Amino acid sequence: MPRTTKQVLAEQQKQAERERTQQMPAVKKPTPLATQGPRSPREVYLDEIAPSGVVGRLIKFSKEGEFVYADNDEQVSPDEDFVALCDQTLVSYVRFHDGEPPERIGGLLYQNFILPPRESLGDTNPAQWPIGLSDSRRIRGGTRS
Repeated sequence: MPRTTKQVLAEQQKQAERERTQQMPAVKKPTPLATQGPRSPREVYLDEIAPSGVVGRLIKFSKEGEFVYADNDEQVSPDEDFVALCDQTLVSYVRFHDGEPPERIGGLLYQNFILPPRESLGDTNPAQWPIGLSDSRRIRGGTRS
């Protein structure tokens, strides 16, 4: 008898929780920071333990036209089943700094998080943006993810 949607979702939520706990890095002695700048201790901590807003393994589409795991390029089995946990959809702006961890402003869409207006985040003057690989100015401020 096929599993119900409710059973599949419950199983996937258990699997996601197992993956979250397995991904916890070994505890290491913290190195005191000389300066944190405008970043809060919480932001620094979160960047150290979870530098990505994604839980679990990333999947990408290869140049060969196959879905593969991003961490080892192993092909995803065509028999693998996936269910989207839409209630866990993260919306965010990501600001990249040269040589520093990215700064993320975001939250869960279905927990009523509202992105701030892009104009409120700064870096709105294209004349101050660095020159990108295409020899044109590129956005520094925030990209949607």
